[in-house]
Amino acid sequence: MLLASLRSLPLSIEQLDYFDELFGPGSVHRIGHRLATYGEVRSLAFLGLTPHLVKLYPADPGAPQP
Repeated sequence: MLLASLRSLPLSIEQLDYFDELFGPGSVHRIGHRLATYGEVRSLAFLGLTPHLVKLYPADPGAPQP
């Protein structure tokens, strides 16, 4: 779902490739390790020259689920 959302943005091919590698199916163990160690995974997406933070973090277990 995150990758689909990122793909809908007007990102460069290089950024899309980067996010595919960062958040793709082959990165499950690496992301799990970063979440356990740091509590989140962060990166920047540039829309034009404006940076936007992309942050992946565990859901609050008490939060309502959509």
